[in-house]
Amino acid sequence: MKKTGKILIAAVFLMIIFLFGSTTVIKAKSDIAEALRNDSLTEIPSAIDAALTENFKSRGNWINLNGLFQKMAGVTIIRDAGDIDVYKMSNGQLTYAYPDNDMTYAAEKTIELSRFARENGADFLYVQLPCKAYSDELMPPGTHTYGNADSDEIISALEDKDVAVLDLRKEIEKAGFSIPELFFNTDHHWRPRTALWAAGIISGRLSEAVDGYDYDPSIYDTERYESTLYKDWFVGSLGRRTGRFFGGTDDFETLIPKFDTDFHVYTQSQTDGKERDREGPFADSLMALGYLDEKDYFSDMTYFTYMGNEYRLSTVTNRKAPNNRKILLLRDSFSCTLLPYLSLSAGEITAIDMRYYSDLKLRDYIRENDFDAVVVAYNPSMFREDGAFDFDR
Repeated sequence: MKKTGKILIAAVFLMIIFLFGSTTVIKAKSDIAEALRNDSLTEIPSAIDAALTENFKSRGNWINLNGLFQKMAGVTIIRDAGDIDVYKMSNGQLTYAYPDNDMTYAAEKTIELSRFARENGADFLYVQLPCKAYSDELMPPGTHTYGNADSDEIISALEDKDVAVLDLRKEIEKAGFSIPELFFNTDHHWRPRTALWAAGIISGRLSEAVDGYDYDPSIYDTERYESTLYKDWFVGSLGRRTGRFFGGTDDFETLIPKFDTDFHVYTQSQTDGKERDREGPFADSLMALGYLDEKDYFSDMTYFTYMGNEYRLSTVTNRKAPNNRKILLLRDSFSCTLLPYLSLSAGEITAIDMRYYSDLKLRDYIRENDFDAVVVAYNPSMFREDGAFDFDR
């Protein structure tokens, strides 16, 4: 874009900022006046800041406006958009960069856990989940992504020690899928339909490895699910940082079994461990359909329609299970959609997010619960997360 064009865009943008800002101050004037009456001079600045924040007019519109101007200016990287740089790939999808991690610690701890699991009578499986930023060719010029390289590194280390690995990237290639079609455009997560497919692949591998893990593979046939598509309903975590004009919007699909289901679900919240029980068919116990009552791009996290939230611990008991096998799943946020579908093929699955359960003594937990298999299912974003591979607690 020519320099004069950029100057014009900047001028228009500044004018709009002035108009919106003036409206915000007018709206907040009574709260600001109240803040100025505060007896403590040191508290006045923070009180005024709170008043402006509370009355900030249409915050989502500001984000959308900024994203629109960034798009018009040909920008492909929005720096520090909510503590994370957002990249627009050449296919139009949004991502963040996956840094180059030293995978030595992650591999060592996974190998140790696999040995411990087997010593305690449980099979072990490491599942490598994919990431949407799979090639530097997709990234803006001069930027790099290392999700695939780091995945290759940990898989190589695990296979050298005879640890069982399921690389879903290879399964995607076998199936002839295109990576972009499997992921949301505005979020780093995979689509629910991808999670359903992945649950079928993982269940198939577990049935080969775990004695008595019997199930009917047809339960993962999409024809056995009621599909409801919510058009232009979802703006994901990356899109919410950059606005819907910069990265667009996503459709959101629910896939609910047509066959009879009955579950008991026990959860512990991510932050304070608050316990909750739910029960009933799939849609009542494993979904939170209230997230779809109203389209709201910036307030609701539509992704949590599945499971209701990210929990530090979830135990899903399938009352109509084809077997009585107990699985421990060490999970990431991809399991919000994966866990409900994977639970269709197992008697019981306990899913733990190691990032949010710092006081858990994992080895004692495995000893005490007589699991038939331990599964680690991570996407490459977990390689940089504190606590994700601290399996020797």
